[in-house]
Amino acid sequence: MTEIPTSPLLNETVEEVAEEYNEVATDAERFAFLPRGIEYQKERIDNLDEFLDWVEEKFEVAQQNPLKGVGKTGNPGRPANQILMFICMARALRNELQMWVQLKNEEWESAWGSLIDAQEWASSAKSADPISQFCGMEGYKEKLISHERFLFPPHQYVSPGMVVGSYICSICGEEYDSCPHLEGIAYNGVFCNRVIRDIEFTEVSFVDEPHDKKARVRGHYTDDGFRNQMTWEIEDGEDGRDEELVGETPDYIDDDDVEDFLQIEATVMTADDVEE
Repeated sequence: MTEIPTSPLLNETVEEVAEEYNEVATDAERFAFLPRGIEYQKERIDNLDEFLDWVEEKFEVAQQNPLKGVGKTGNPGRPANQILMFICMARALRNELQMWVQLKNEEWESAWGSLIDAQEWASSAKSADPISQFCGMEGYKEKLISHERFLFPPHQYVSPGMVVGSYICSICGEEYDSCPHLEGIAYNGVFCNRVIRDIEFTEVSFVDEPHDKKARVRGHYTDDGFRNQMTWEIEDGEDGRDEELVGETPDYIDDDDVEDFLQIEATVMTADDVEE
């Protein structure tokens, strides 16, 4: 990982965070490979957790001093955004290491989730502040995509169709269409999100480019039971149909024709997609 130069950093608090991050991240990256010992990978996860605990106070200091170091033409709140970038990158590295640990423990579903979390944290780091370019951001994101392509089987993704009554801004709590904030932009260390209100689900579609890569087909039912899409192993049941999971045949389908349909189980929406 490229060491962050001091010139783009806005004040001494951000510089202190950058120095600490460079040390812990450089050490963590040395162990983000399959052959590295699992005990060393767990130790680096602990080190990243310690960094994340330590940086909270620095983050609060930056939020309380949004103008410190920004200059007359700078953006208020940018020091906190810069620290947010380091937090996001530390979380991305932590999830990547966690993925390797879970793969070694044959926790395949959890490993997939950790990889997707790593990708999302890396994307958030890029959105937080332009200094992410000094972290080798593009190369790191490509590395995570390579993990997706070569470590896991192809997935079939799904996406829910819905009618949304309104969106609320997570920053100010106002209607998103009438507030001054933009989704995905960080304001004094906090990302703006659109919080969905009054949802009516209408359908589920198969997609090639999902918004959420955790929303995918988990498996399908066979004569022998439920076949996991990740491992291709039969997990449970002898008759190939779990009524509690699959439910009753829809009214518009003739019961005599049910065998002609492939019954699948899928995650349509995850908790990350919903803001309370």
